[in-house]
Amino acid sequence: MRTYTVHANASVSKAEDRVRFVKEGIARWAIVSPLVWFLYHRMWWEGAAYFGLSILIAVAGEALGIRETIIVALGFGVQVLAALEANDLRRVALARKGYQPIAIVHGSDEEEAEARFFASWSHTLPEASDDAVTSAVMDWSDGGRAGTPGQSASQATYTDTKDAVWPKGPREADPQSAPPPSSAAGSEVLGLFPKPPTLS
Repeated sequence: MRTYTVHANASVSKAEDRVRFVKEGIARWAIVSPLVWFLYHRMWWEGAAYFGLSILIAVAGEALGIRETIIVALGFGVQVLAALEANDLRRVALARKGYQPIAIVHGSDEEEAEARFFASWSHTLPEASDDAVTSAVMDWSDGGRAGTPGQSASQATYTDTKDAVWPKGPREADPQSAPPPSSAAGSEVLGLFPKPPTLS
């Protein structure tokens, strides 16, 4: 199972671009070509920085008379480093565009993660913010119920969550969904096992 952070911006004109999923860990395709990967994700500044650093290594190595194998090794090292940090850089780029992180989901691939998220997410998406939050796990300040009477989605704010955001925010208690009473009521439980009796 892979982990994805979910970023949303309801102000984006295209509906399909309002929610973005970013995988945790290394970006495998960025190992092949970080520049193409950055440009594909419209990360212009990151692509320009990588291209400039690659040119700098080549020019500086040639000017200093460094062996070609060392220059190639340095270039490959920068390429691997860019792949390791690519997804984190993408989160920063999304934050610059006003996207806010709203949840963390798991799935075997991005398609499954999307299906799980949209099947469970019941809040309105946040609008773009000038001071976008940077934490990956956030919740509505009204206790997880967006769109309460007298409060619009744009007026809702994000705060550090105290309850689990995923798969759903806290909801009103439903007597039908209440868990069945434990058969070991009144006994202490350590993890999944009851506390062993003490020997006297």
